[in-house]
Amino acid sequence: MRIDRFYIVYAISHLAVNTNIKPYPHSDHDLISLQLDLSRTPRGKGYCHFNNMLLANASFNTNLIAFWQNW
Repeated sequence: MRIDRFYIVYAISHLAVNTNIKPYPHSDHDLISLQLDLSRTPRGKGYCHFNNMLLANASFNTNLIAFWQNW
């Protein structure tokens, strides 16, 4: 069984516009790509919420700064 493949649910299969398989010289697997056209499906307003109480936590701030400095 090969793992050089994408599995997508049937409900979004109509969004797949391009697939490609290319040899990848540094591995025993191939390079696979899947392009989805997300403009074909309606999207809602969405909801994003950030818990700004985390900004008062010194440990959170220290770890966040360290994360971005080491990126």
